[in-house]
Amino acid sequence: MKAQLLSVPALLCCFALTTPAQAQQILSVTSSASATTASYDGIMEKLAAKSLTDYGWTFHAIGAGESGGLFSIGLFPTQADFDARLQKVRPVFEEAGFVLPVPQTFPVHRTFAAPLPAGKPANGILVFFDIKGMSTDQYDQVVAGVQKSGLPAIPAGQLFHAAFVTPEGIKVVDIWESPEQFQAFGNTLMPVLQAAGVTPPPPTVYRLYNYLAPRH
Repeated sequence: MKAQLLSVPALLCCFALTTPAQAQQILSVTSSASATTASYDGIMEKLAAKSLTDYGWTFHAIGAGESGGLFSIGLFPTQADFDARLQKVRPVFEEAGFVLPVPQTFPVHRTFAAPLPAGKPANGILVFFDIKGMSTDQYDQVVAGVQKSGLPAIPAGQLFHAAFVTPEGIKVVDIWESPEQFQAFGNTLMPVLQAAGVTPPPPTVYRLYNYLAPRH
């Protein structure tokens, strides 16, 4: 039995008419080649038993790789919220005999979440783009270009988007209801990206295993 979540567990697409996230908003990113969905379920049950499932973050999602391993994100209002969660959950991992993966944290440039389905989409995917060299100005140019193109404010099938700033450039995490919807939007978006001088690398695509949006 999984913890009590809303559901079980892209490309540059915060095209809703929202303003960029405040600088203090933080995205944590954790990747583990050895982690399994079973170990994830086990630790989530232990966190739920201590009422720590949704402590600190405003959104969480995890994807499973085709050849194994997990990729996890957490959205936090501030770095202090992230630090507080890490302090709370670390003893739970240690008591369970798990090594707590070390997350990286980055400032969020823009993010949004659409209304989440009551259950995880059967074909849901988590998509990760590492766009080295892309500036925040280029990202904003792409957003403006998409808004002018007449595409819907929130692309059909997109559930979550976060663009965050790293020393290498902008990185993007998206959640889509299906690979087909992601591909359809990507095909439409490519001319806008090219106009901004951006050629994104192929993304890493994970099977969406879980997401959580705490109700505070």
